[in-house]
Amino acid sequence: LQPTKENIREKVDMKKDRYGSTYYVTTVEESNLGKIVISGIERGEDLENIVYEKGKAPAVLREHRVGPCRSGTGDVFSSIIAADAVNGVNFKASVKKASAFIAKVLRRTAELSLPKTDGICFEEFLTEL
Repeated sequence: LQPTKENIREKVDMKKDRYGSTYYVTTVEESNLGKIVISGIERGEDLENIVYEKGKAPAVLREHRVGPCRSGTGDVFSSIIAADAVNGVNFKASVKKASAFIAKVLRRTAELSLPKTDGICFEEFLTEL
């Protein structure tokens, strides 16, 4: 979720990035957003996901990077987290599960030598979710 004027309480610090776009800076504690994950932060050979939950210390979860960036990874990642939220799964556990699933399907996609433009091969693993 992108913070907006509607979902941020009182303290919002508006900033401009180097391209002139406005964005909002706040903390989870100051927002109406109880759970946030920032995904896909490149750290050498790994990717990090930072998990923020209201009332808890941030957690950094790391997965080894598998292959190049591909279309569809964010869609599948967020779908897993959304489904888990509906089913009452712990947020941090859900992010770990989504990260591991994406890594698994990226390995399979590489094994099949699918063109980068064809996204990811995830269908055969759906029953594991």
